Amino acid sequence: MIRKFENIKATTKRKWIKKTSRWGVDDKRYHNKKWRNLREKVLRTNPLCVNCERRDIIKQADVVDHVKPITAGGEFYNENNLQGLCHACHNRKSAQQHKKEIKENSFKKEGKHLKELQ
Repeated sequence: MIRKFENIKATTKRKWIKKTSRWGVDDKRYHNKKWRNLREKVLRTNPLCVNCERRDIIKQADVVDHVKPITAGGEFYNENNLQGLCHACHNRKSAQQHKKEIKENSFKKEGKHLKELQ
């Protein structure tokens, strides 16, 4: 007896992204009481997604996001650098930021390579 799943090709496997400290998962600051209290305060003060509100959409914020990313010099515990976003808006912003970082890094590498050729 042949089972259906045995006929599926291995080429359809998903490539899973390993979460790294870039995503904040490994950053211990996200796991302490100071962050949890600050996160709760931001969501209590601004319960709606900032990006959705700009588009006249009412959606609950469930993620606290750094306006200026920590990797770009933003302050981690500064309440003025935090905003409430829904998951969709946060994922969109993070993806755009990631693309920007990749692009900047590739330009830096290309510039270095061009200097080496001269």
